[in-house]
Amino acid sequence: MKLDALILADAVATPNADKFFIHGGGITRIEVPELPADIPFQVLARFKVEPGDREQEHDVEFVLIGPQGIPNVDPIQLTAVPPAEEPDLAEGEEEYLNLPVGVSAFALREGLYQLEIYIGKKLARRLPLPVIEVGKTSGPVYLGEPPPDRPSSKARPKARKKASKSSGAKSAKAKRPRAKKPKT
Repeated sequence: MKLDALILADAVATPNADKFFIHGGGITRIEVPELPADIPFQVLARFKVEPGDREQEHDVEFVLIGPQGIPNVDPIQLTAVPPAEEPDLAEGEEEYLNLPVGVSAFALREGLYQLEIYIGKKLARRLPLPVIEVGKTSGPVYLGEPPPDRPSSKARPKARKKASKSSGAKSAKAKRPRAKKPKT
């Protein structure tokens, strides 16, 4: 068996051997509002069934490696078994085995995680999966109106009062006195 495709998604279903359904597929990064965070996702692994694959079971292992190079969760170990009966394939048609896998991981820090897939003891694919914290803010964020003891984000600074003529202060718009013309 050879790994043909690997798709990360929010949800994966394989109702029968021929079809699969993917919801929220194509994940290439995980963005979280803050860390630590749960980072659950599902994987669809599609394997090409080759001659002789029906005679044996195939151990498949999924390992999520964290940014520090150690496994983030316990490896997920499965046994992939192609159907015992060989399907009636058209000339040149290929056969595939679809394997859905759920990964319940937990990210402690930002960085590059790696999803590794092994067939037997051989590494079939290493997929980079960055985890990025996107919710960093400098202060509290209020949805709707802030609590009564907090200023509204819509509040504008108070305008300065203009100096009145009676106060004797000159404003920036005051006219300069004209020079008097000498009498001749």
